Amino acid sequence: MADANPIIDDINRIAGQAMSSGAGMSSDGARQLLAMANGGRLVFDPETGQALLNTLNAVIDELTGLKDVTYRFHSLDKLGLTAGGLAVGKLNGEVAATGPKSFVPAHQQFLHTIATAADAVKIAMDNYVRTEQRIGQSFKPGH
Repeated sequence: MADANPIIDDINRIAGQAMSSGAGMSSDGARQLLAMANGGRLVFDPETGQALLNTLNAVIDELTGLKDVTYRFHSLDKLGLTAGGLAVGKLNGEVAATGPKSFVPAHQQFLHTIATAADAVKIAMDNYVRTEQRIGQSFKPGH
């Protein structure tokens, strides 16, 4: 048990909970939205769709802007040459960039998920236009 590190154990436990409860569900939700939109079951009028798209695009822009920050964690933090400084620098790099519970892959997955949701909104807006056209064509002049 001398090798056990309660701080690292806590970080791994918390990261595991976050990844298992949040990231996978949001990704599945975006894929479901896209499937619904592709099947014609998701429809947004242009005003609502554009408002959603503006919000999603703002999130995409913000997340894209944070890419540099997330990749900076790849390099070893300069926290000093003491044993503690070296250990924390290494831990920061591992937590951020490597392993199944690291931040960089989660960031990339979230960015992809938001982009998928934006694609679903675009298709749902097209679905609305097609539905409106079909309804308009179904009415005969003089009725």
